[in-house]
Amino acid sequence: MTTYAVTAATGQLGRLVLDALIALDVAPGDIVAIARDPRKLTELEPLGVTTRASDYGNPEALYEALQGVDRLLLISGNQVGRRLEEHTNVLDAARGAGVARVAYTSILWADFSTNPLAEEHLATERMIADTGLPHTLLRHGWYTENYTSQIPQYVAQREIVTATGGATLATAVRGDFAAADAFALVNDTADEVVWELAGPGWTMQEFASEVSALAGQQILARDVTPAELVERAVAAGVPEGGARFGAQIDASIAAGQLDAPSEPLRLLLQGREPLTMPQLVAAAQH
Repeated sequence: MTTYAVTAATGQLGRLVLDALIALDVAPGDIVAIARDPRKLTELEPLGVTTRASDYGNPEALYEALQGVDRLLLISGNQVGRRLEEHTNVLDAARGAGVARVAYTSILWADFSTNPLAEEHLATERMIADTGLPHTLLRHGWYTENYTSQIPQYVAQREIVTATGGATLATAVRGDFAAADAFALVNDTADEVVWELAGPGWTMQEFASEVSALAGQQILARDVTPAELVERAVAAGVPEGGARFGAQIDASIAAGQLDAPSEPLRLLLQGREPLTMPQLVAAAQH
């Protein structure tokens, strides 16, 4: 019997991973759901999984939460600038508790990406390698929901303004990434596995066309320079640091760093086609 643990299990991705593990016929009793808030963990009781409360900032609680765990999915923390410290706590606890394998949700092309989020991900990957534990690096592309969640804003503004330079984004929905993560957690056996995970590609112009069809009015895709994007964001009330951060992300997209073949994702989905951007936009009208 193998015991699987998922951190951030009550979050948007973690909750879907639990469902995906059960869909792979992992017994709920062999799944440990770890999350910070005990109240949210009670919502998982109907699944029949074991729940353990622990915070990335609490090494002692993490050690206790990982007792008896064979394979761990470390879902990256969401506090940019604190991720490395938090991930260090998890990995130290995993080694101390005798975890045999670690999987980690990283970012696409982490080893050369200029995306400002990549630095902490790459540092975590190197730290995982230094543990000597067999591991899987699940390098996620962007979530399609990063954009579809903003459709009401785009419709209100009647334009989508980015500095992506017309580049392709190979995004996937959280559910597909979760299913891929679960399959790799259960089935990977090599000492070091790296998955560059991306869905079917699309451009902002194509996205604007889909949103226009949904809204019944023309929504323009307007491409600007990173400097112009910062200026527009600051004028709209975004702090300059946040505006520059967003512009750096768009610059990395323009450089092709959130584009990749979708075959690895299809493989982990056991041949199933990933949900496409147009399908997700169409679903927004229901």
